[in-house]
Amino acid sequence: MNNTSNGRPVTSSQSAWSHYWRRGHLHSCPGAFQGNYEDSIREFWHSTFAELGEHSRVLDIGTGNGAIARLALDFAASRSFSWQIEGIDAADIQSADSPINSGQCKLILRGNQSSEHLDHADDSVNLVTSQYAIEYTRVDLSLAQVARVLVPGGIAAFIAHHADADIVTVSRNELAFFDYFYQQLNLFDDSRALIQHFDKTGLISNPALIATDPNAKEIMQRIQRQLSSITDFSHMHPDCGFARDIGTQFASTLNAIPRAGRANTEHVLQVLEQEMAAHAARIQANIDAAHDEQAITKLIQTADQSGLENLSLSPLHRSSGELLGWALRFRRAV
Repeated sequence: MNNTSNGRPVTSSQSAWSHYWRRGHLHSCPGAFQGNYEDSIREFWHSTFAELGEHSRVLDIGTGNGAIARLALDFAASRSFSWQIEGIDAADIQSADSPINSGQCKLILRGNQSSEHLDHADDSVNLVTSQYAIEYTRVDLSLAQVARVLVPGGIAAFIAHHADADIVTVSRNELAFFDYFYQQLNLFDDSRALIQHFDKTGLISNPALIATDPNAKEIMQRIQRQLSSITDFSHMHPDCGFARDIGTQFASTLNAIPRAGRANTEHVLQVLEQEMAAHAARIQANIDAAHDEQAITKLIQTADQSGLENLSLSPLHRSSGELLGWALRFRRAV
C-alpha cells in the first residue's frame, strides 16, 4: 500500500466510500442517528417534499444506500402519492436489483453514476435532493446538470457540510490522529514482527514461554508504549473515539495471537489497515468538502449562473443546538 507525504496510505475517496456503503450503512452519520435521519434533518426534507404534487419525480444525488430517497418514499407512500424516486451515487453502492415499491411509489438506486454527467432527460425531474454529497463533486458541472434535468419551476434542495459543524471538527481531530499514527508510530510493522517472531520460535504453540523470550519482550514493550500513547491521545481528544477503537483493536488482536495463529492474525491486521486507510480518505474528503460562508456564497453564485435561483440559505442545527450543516433550496427559472 503506497503512502502519501504525510505517511497516510493512499486510497481514493470513491473507493473509500464504495467500501463504506458496501458495509450496509444507511447514511454517512451512523453514530449520530439511529436508523434513518431524524430531528431537524427530517423536518427539512419533509418541508421540501411537501412542495411537490401527487405525481412527481425525485432524483437524489450522492444517495449512498438511499437514506434521503427512502425518506421521500415513506413521505409519498404515506400520502398515497405516486412518486418515481431515483437515488444515484458515484460510489459502487448496494444498488437494488429491482425497484423498491411502497404503495404507488417506486424507488430505484443506481451506483457508479456521476452527477457531473447525468443521463436523465431535460426537464424531467420535479425535485433534486442531495445531502452531504454535491459539495464532494465538481459543483459547477453538477449544478449545470441539476438545472438541465429540473422541470421549469422545479426545486433543488441540498444539505451541505458546514466548516464549523461538529462532525467536521471531529474529522479534523481524527485526521490529526492518523497523521500522528503514521508519522510517529510503527504499530503495523511491529505487530507483524511480533507475529513472525512468535511463529519462527514456536511461541504461538507455547505461549507460556513468551515471558522468557527477550526478543518477544522487547517487541511487546515497544508495542505497549505505542498503545499507551494512543490512549493518551484519546484522552486529549475525547471526541476522537476512533483513536480509542484503534488502540483496543490492536490490543485484542495481538493478545489473541496464540489462539488465532499467524495467518488469521495477519489477515485481521490487513483488514484493519485497509479500514483505517479508507476511513482516513473519507474524513479527508469530508474536511475538503466543508463550506465556510465564503464557499457557500460561491456555490450560490455558481447555482445562479446555472439558472437556479436561491430560495433559502441557513445553518441547520439539531434541536440540541449541534450545528449539522448548511440547508439550501433553489428553484429553476420558469
